[in-house]
Parts: sequence; structure tokens; C-alpha cells
Amino acid sequence: MTDCVNEGDFIEIDIDLVNTGVLFGAKGEAEWEMNSDRVEFSVEIEDVPVGSYPLSVGGAEVGVIQAFEMHDGEVYGHIRFRDPEAHGREHLDFEPRGQKIEVLQGGITILEVDFPME
Repeated sequence: MTDCVNEGDFIEIDIDLVNTGVLFGAKGEAEWEMNSDRVEFSVEIEDVPVGSYPLSVGGAEVGVIQAFEMHDGEVYGHIRFRDPEAHGREHLDFEPRGQKIEVLQGGITILEVDFPME
């Protein structure tokens, strides 16, 4: 990934996704983090029906979020990316900063945000 930080430094961008009005009550959040050892990007969604939700970054599908019902009845899903790769994380081989982030259901955008550069 581009950019570097000095040992001990940490950069984080955290932003709420905007509900497009297609799926009332749906919420989400996208987060990008960098330190001297790794870069991580994650997207979380909640208050959606149980199911699969493609994640698009800059118009390209980068993964699928699996939303499941938790023990308290709430529905939650997330996908996590990391460079370098690590167990439980997808490989972060794209740059989300400065891109449009979209969560889709049946080909229709339900949550979106223009992810900031910083």
C-alpha cells in the first residue's frame, strides 16, 4: 500500500455509510487504519435482513458481507481486509481512500459513502 507512517504512529479514518432509502433502517460504517506494520480496511453493516451483500469500492466488487442474526436477535455483518494478509482478513489489494464505497442488495445500492482521503 502507498503511504507509510513512522514507528509508533497511527492513522485512522472512520465514517458512517449513508442509507440510500432503499432499505429503511440499514446502517453501516467504514474504517481504514494504518500503522508502521499494517493497513486495514473494514466495513460493518447492521439492521439489514440476513443475507449476502456485495461490497463495491470505486465501482469494483471487492468482497461480500455476510449478515447474520446474533444471539440477541440483531442482524450484523462485516468484512475486513488487511495488508499484509492475516488470518480472518481478506487481502487488501485496493485503495479505498478517495473512492465511492457501496453496499448492495440485489444489485441496488443500499448504503454508500465517498470515502475521504484523510
